[in-house]
Amino acid sequence: MQALLSQKLEQLDKAIEKYNLENEKVNSMKREYEQLIRKVRLETKELDSLKKKLGEDVEKAKAEELEKIKRERKALEMRQKNL
Repeated sequence: MQALLSQKLEQLDKAIEKYNLENEKVNSMKREYEQLIRKVRLETKELDSLKKKLGEDVEKAKAEELEKIKRERKALEMRQKNL
């Protein structure tokens, strides 16, 4: 009976050890996953910021070009009136 209990206790100890190893692997994977999620969120935030800045730059360039076209059109109209 004692031998059987010792054997069962040994099996339980091995099962606990295996569980603890697996649990540590899962925790490690969870930490890695959370780190990757933080990295992705940061990159997404940076990309959104860049996208916003580029959009603003495009709008500014567009406004400048429209203003340039208006000035050129006005100058052309003035030249045509003088002819």
